[in-house]
Order: sequence, then structure tokens, then C-alpha cells
Amino acid sequence: MTARQRTLGLVVLCALLAVGTRPAPASADWPMFGLDPAHCALAPGVGPTAPQVRWQVRLGSSVDSSPAVVGGRVFVGTADGDVCAVAADTGELLWRYATGGAVISSPAVAEGRVLVGSVDGFVRAIAADSGELIWERRTGRPVVASPVVVGQLALIGSVDGSFLALDAAHGTIIWQQRQLSTINATAAAAGETVVYGDSTGHVYARRLGDGTLIWEARVGGSVVAAPVISADTVVVPFMSPTALVPPSADYLVAFDLATGERRWALRDKTSVMVSPAIADGVVYFVTVSGYLSATKFEAVRLADGTKLWEHKLPTVADSSPALAGELVYFGVHDGSLHILRRDTGLGQHKLPLASKVYSSPAISGACIYIGANDGRLYCLE
Repeated sequence: MTARQRTLGLVVLCALLAVGTRPAPASADWPMFGLDPAHCALAPGVGPTAPQVRWQVRLGSSVDSSPAVVGGRVFVGTADGDVCAVAADTGELLWRYATGGAVISSPAVAEGRVLVGSVDGFVRAIAADSGELIWERRTGRPVVASPVVVGQLALIGSVDGSFLALDAAHGTIIWQQRQLSTINATAAAAGETVVYGDSTGHVYARRLGDGTLIWEARVGGSVVAAPVISADTVVVPFMSPTALVPPSADYLVAFDLATGERRWALRDKTSVMVSPAIADGVVYFVTVSGYLSATKFEAVRLADGTKLWEHKLPTVADSSPALAGELVYFGVHDGSLHILRRDTGLGQHKLPLASKVYSSPAISGACIYIGANDGRLYCLE
């Protein structure tokens, strides 16, 4: 680490320690994947019980990225390589920035900057008001993970195995770690700790300010979805190493955030390939099992992993859940937005949108924003 990097690291650490004194984001904002760096995905207020399409706008061939909503604008990526900004109330296209590869990464918006990764191997910051490039940082391979912004620090991994902590304002590398395996999943952060996993099932917890390793765990399979942090617990999903004859393996593990001690694990011939959501001591997540991809939505207690309920789904879900009030929202490969009751898992509503939905919902006020494989971004209310 150079003297300049050490100095920048101290500056960023001071900024991180000051975050607690800053005003919280506006209640209508959903500024990054999972709402905030911890990714609990619980929106304030009460969500719509039976939403219908308010508007839709075609942005490309497929919208697999999950939207961010800040300041009356929705920001999302497309499979054609564009990052788009649209008016949250009308769906009017405000600007479009073309990258050199598909944008699966979900944008993170902070202080007038839209940070996002691209399959072209770059992490970029784009001006939220104009769509002009502010900075770009090249990695060795595609970036499919979503950035996490904490204070002045942007955290993101790359398929080349590198994990970057960047100065969000300028793109300068504050610290960098490189694993031997690919990083596809978004990281999670809380306090002074960032947690991320790789394709070999390793989980790393590092100090935000300088990247120092706090603890490391090896579970098996691979981490393809973001961990979620609630208080002193981090819950990490794992994908089975094979779907043909899947072995019995840990598919959801809760670790002590400070020490890495394993608190509980769920084990079966099962995978969790989307990020869970957590609220009121309950973890909500999607499982997929076996060659026929039997898929269920499940809820377990955060304290000990005890199952509370399960709901059978018609097909695979690649959309991470979002929560609001007593409801949970997520997309399914049947092309619909599904809504379940959080207390029982009973179906509340189902809204067909397209042939498939990969995007995860963002909830802002009375509206739900979600992309679909028909190339459209939808506003539901």
C-alpha cells in the first residue's frame, strides 16, 4: 500500500465514522441494491397490496438490473449495455449512457453520482442529473456485482477475483484485495465491516478503512448472491456445486459479524441463488432444489434458523425479495411479480408482466419499480 493510499484510507475511515451523524436518505429513496449497504430490503411504510401497472417504458432488449430510485428518478441498466435514468412519476427517459457490455449490475446512487458495473470490465460513476461520465475504473474481467456505497467509499468485486474499495468521488483505489476465484455477488456492509463471498464458497469479512482481514470462512459451493446483515449477524446464501445430482450441503449460513463464528446453518440438496431479505427477526429467501429446479419461498427465524413457513413457487426465481409493511415482493420466471404475506407465506397477489423477470423490485413510496426480459422498466402502484 502506497503512502497516498494510506492517507486516502484514513480520510475515508474518518468519513465512515461520521456517517452516523448524517441525515438518513429520504424515505422515498431506494438508492442501491437491497435498499442500503446491509441489504435487509425493508422499505419504510406500507407497500401496495394489489398493484397494477402505472407506466412502462421500453429501454432495451432486457432489463435484468435492479433499479435504484433517488430524487424522483429511477436508474437501471440494460442487457444492451446502457445505464438509463427515467422520471419516477411518468417513465420519461431522461438520459442514456452506453457502456461496452451488458449492465447486470444494479446502480448505487449517492451524492449525485450513479455508480455501476458492466460486463465490459469497468466500474463507472455517471452524473445523476446529466448522464455524463465522471470517472471509470477498469478491472480485468466483467463486473456483474452491484456497488455498495458507504460514506465516501464504493465497494465492488469483479469476475477477475479482485475486490475494490474505491473513492466514490474520484474512482481512486483506496485498497484492493485479490482472490484466486471469481466474485459474482454483491457485498454487504455494516459498521466498519464489509462481507463478500466468491465462487469457491469462501466468505471474507474485512475492515472498511484498509481492507484488513477480520475473519474468513469456507463453506462449499459458491456465493452468487449478496449476504445480508442484521444487527450482529450476517446471513450468507450458497449455491450447490451441481444441479444434476446435488449433494447435501449448507445452503444458508448465519455468522457472527464480529468473529465469523457459525451460529446456524441450513443443510440439504438445495441452493439459494438470490439475496435474502430480513425484517423483525425473520429471514425471507428463495430455495431451488434438484434437477427439476423445485423452487420454494421460505421464512426462518434469524436467531436459530427455525423454519416458520414455506410457499411453493411455479418455477425458478432469480429476483431477490423486497419487503414493505406485511408483504414480500419478488419476480419469478413465470414473468410475474409475486406478493406473499410475511406472517403466513400465503399468496396476496400476482401480476403478470412479461415472459420472465430477473430484476429485483425497488419500493419507493406507493410504487414498485422492476425490470423484465421484454426490455421494459415497470412502475406498479
